[in-house]
Amino acid sequence: MSVTLPKTLLLGLNRQHVTLRDVNCVATETETHFTLKTTLTGCGTTSRHSKGTIIYSNTVLEIPVKDDAIITRVREIEIPFSCYYKKSGDATAVGVKPDTRKLVFDEDGKGNFTVTLDMFPDDKFTRPYTQSDYPVQVKLRQDLYFQASVKSKDKRLSVLVENCYAAPSRDRNHAVNYVLIKNGCPKDETTNIIPSTKQGVSRFTLEGFKFIAEHPFVFIHCHIRICDAENPKSRCKEGCISLNELRKRRDVNTDDKLYPLAQGPLTIDDDTKEINANHKTVQGVTLPAVLSLTVLSAICIVGMIWLSRKTPSKTLIYTPLSVTSED
Repeated sequence: MSVTLPKTLLLGLNRQHVTLRDVNCVATETETHFTLKTTLTGCGTTSRHSKGTIIYSNTVLEIPVKDDAIITRVREIEIPFSCYYKKSGDATAVGVKPDTRKLVFDEDGKGNFTVTLDMFPDDKFTRPYTQSDYPVQVKLRQDLYFQASVKSKDKRLSVLVENCYAAPSRDRNHAVNYVLIKNGCPKDETTNIIPSTKQGVSRFTLEGFKFIAEHPFVFIHCHIRICDAENPKSRCKEGCISLNELRKRRDVNTDDKLYPLAQGPLTIDDDTKEINANHKTVQGVTLPAVLSLTVLSAICIVGMIWLSRKTPSKTLIYTPLSVTSED
C-alpha cells in the first residue's frame, strides 16, 4: 500500500524528513507530492480484523530528533492511515481515516491553529471515535454526531460548517455524493445544526443511511470556514444564508478561509433492524458501483486537508432502506 501527500500540506518539510514507522522507509517525491510505500507486513505496518474486513495501518512521521539535540526546525507530524480489505478478497481504495491533531496552519493574522472534524458516539460530545474505531459500524437511522473545531492559542477564532456531503470514497470530488449542508443550511431532512456555547466549535447531527448502489463505505466530507470571532460581519456570524445572499457577499472582501476535511469510513450494520422505522423516506436513484481493486494492487491515498475550492459535480438522493432480521 502507499500514501501520497501534497507538499502544500507539509510546508517546511523535505523528503528526508518524512518516514513511516520504520525510519528506513523514507519518502520519494515529485514536484508536488511525497509518496511512501510499504508491503502489508513491512515498515511497521499493523493489522487487525473487524467484521468483514482486514485493516492495515501505518503512520507517516517526521525523522526523530536526535537525543542530544537542543532545537529542531522540522515540523512535528503524525498522520495515521489505513487500508480496508474485504475478507472476500477484494479491496476498495477508500479506507483512510486521517488524524490531524498535529497538523497546524500558519495564517497571517491567525497564527498557528489546528482544524479537526470528529465523529462522536452520542450527543454528550465527550470522546470522539479514534483511529482504532474505524470503520465505524452504524445502523440505519441511527443518530450520528459530528463536531468541527479550531484549536489555537488565539481564542478569537470561530468556525462554521459551511458545506457537507456524503460520498462512498475518501475522494471529495467523487461523482456520487449526497448533500447534507450547503451554505451553512441543512439540506437533508435528518440533518440538524446543534448550537454550541463553546468558542471555535460547530456541531451537527444526521441519521445513518446507506447508498443504494453497492458502495461498502460512507465518508462525510465538509468544508470548514475559520473566521475572526470579533468581526461582526464574518461569514461564521451569518450562519445559514441563501444563495442570493451568498452571491452578494462575494463582493465583500474577507480573510475567512475554507478547509476541506473528511471523516470515515462508516459502514451499515445490515444484521440489525433500522432505528425509528416509521420515518419518511426519500425517492432515490441507483448509480454505478464504486471501483474495486485487488488486494495486491490496492493503493490508499490519504484523505487529508486538501486546500482546494473545488465542489462536487453531482448529487445523489438516497432512500433509507429497511433492514429486517429473520428469526
